[in-house]
Amino acid sequence: RLCLTVWRKPWAHRLALPPVTWCTPILDSIQAFEENQGLVRASSIVSARVFGEYFDPALLNSAEALGVEAFGTAVLATIVFGLTHPSHHDPKDPSKLPIPPIVGSTIFLLINALGPLTQAGMNPARDFGPRLVAFANGWTDVAFQDCWVYIAGPLVGALVGAGLVDKVLYPALLHKLKGPAS
Repeated sequence: RLCLTVWRKPWAHRLALPPVTWCTPILDSIQAFEENQGLVRASSIVSARVFGEYFDPALLNSAEALGVEAFGTAVLATIVFGLTHPSHHDPKDPSKLPIPPIVGSTIFLLINALGPLTQAGMNPARDFGPRLVAFANGWTDVAFQDCWVYIAGPLVGALVGAGLVDKVLYPALLHKLKGPAS
């Protein structure tokens, strides 16, 4: 109800115009690229890559791409969960790890290492939302091609990373810190 009330205001329509105005030149540029390359929008992965992640079938099959996505997300999850694990922080210790730069550097390295293979999605939302936009803008045949790889891979990878930290690394670290039982 609130949304409808706000949208009925005369100024509300102006809020919707800037995104449409910004998108038109971008879509025109993509269309010019497609015409120049002789591509058909509905079936062109080359131009659909502007919106979502797609792996090159000449380099990888779906299972390999799934493995790459799961591996990248597992590494990222291990770093994030390892740095932010509750048993990692000592409130009496004033020194703090620079967690944001470490996580950012990890993402940078993973994108540079895995990007050439699968475009390093590592986040289902970062891939699925743009695929919806691609579908709505005419990439009907390829918008959801192999999208399961970019949903299942990060889910599996995050579970592996979290499990590795919670069930393997921290119990081993705590055992080492406590020393052998007397």
